[in-house]
Amino acid sequence: MLTTDEFNGEDILVDYTQDVEAIALKQMVINKLYASLSLLPEDEQRLIQEHFYLNISEVKLSEIYGVNQSTISRRIDRIVNKLKKLMKI
Repeated sequence: MLTTDEFNGEDILVDYTQDVEAIALKQMVINKLYASLSLLPEDEQRLIQEHFYLNISEVKLSEIYGVNQSTISRRIDRIVNKLKKLMKI
C-alpha cells in the first residue's frame, strides 16, 4: 500500500491548465482564420472551402474548373499565402 510518505496528492492530479491554454489558442486561431477568409474574394473563399473543408482533391477541382491541376495548386498556394499575411502568421 502506498503511504503519504511515498507521494502526495499533487502527484496523482492531472494538470489541465495546458489543455485549456491550447484549446483557447486554437480557438483564437480559428476565429482569426474565419475573419481572414471573409476578406477574400468569393471565388477564393469557394476554392479554399472546396479543397480544405469539403476535401475535394486538386485533380477533381481541376476537372470542375476546366484547368490544369498545377493551376489549381498554384491558386491554392497563393490564397494560403494571402491568408497567412492577413492572419500575420
